[in-house]
Amino acid sequence: VMKKLNAFFWVVALGVSLLGAELSTYLRLPPMPQAPAIDGRIWSAEWMMASPSFGSYSQETGLMSVREVHHRIGYDDQNLYIAQQSELPPGPMLLASTGSIFVEFGEGDAMRRIDFDTAGACAVEGVVSRAVAQRDYLEFEAAIPWEALGVPELRYGKEYKLQVGRDFRNQEEHAVWAPEGAGTFVARRDVPVAGLKTFGKRWKGDGYEI
Repeated sequence: VMKKLNAFFWVVALGVSLLGAELSTYLRLPPMPQAPAIDGRIWSAEWMMASPSFGSYSQETGLMSVREVHHRIGYDDQNLYIAQQSELPPGPMLLASTGSIFVEFGEGDAMRRIDFDTAGACAVEGVVSRAVAQRDYLEFEAAIPWEALGVPELRYGKEYKLQVGRDFRNQEEHAVWAPEGAGTFVARRDVPVAGLKTFGKRWKGDGYEI
C-alpha cells in the first residue's frame, strides 16, 4: 500500500530556510511496479507510485519560481522516469521554442546532463520523451535508460545526485527541483512514496513569451 506524507517536511524546510540554514533535498523511494506510458499526457494513475513535488525553486532568487513547475520522479531497474508540468503563457502569447527541460544525474561531482526541447525532443540514443501543450501546462514525460545517465547498473542504497529543471527564455528564469544545485537520490525497496499538496497558481505576468 502506498503511503503519502503531507507537506510537513516542506514546512520544516521553509522554516530552516527562513532561519538562514542551507536547504537540502533527499529523495528515497521504491521502484515503480509498472512503467508509465511516455505520451506527453500525465495521468495520475500511471504516476501514483512516483514521488510528486509541487512548485520549483528559482535559481535566480532562491525562492519559489514565479511560474509553476511540478515534477514527478520514478524509476525501475531499466529507466529513470520524469514527468514535468510547466506553466504555459496566457494567450495569445506563444511558448518560446528556445526554452528547454533538463535532467542531471550522477555520482559525486560527475553528473551527466540530458536536454530536451519544448516539443520533448532529445538527441540522446535510447531516451524516449514527449511533450504536449495542454490547457494550462506543458506536460512532459521521459524514460531515460540508466546507461544514458552514465550508470551501467542502478545500485540500491547508493546515493546519487539528481537535478531536474525547466529553463524559461523570455522572461528568463531557471526553475529547478532541488534548490541546492542537486538533490540526493537513493533507490530503496522498503520506503514509502512522499508527496505534498500543490501551492496553487502564482504567475500573473503578461507581455512576453515563456
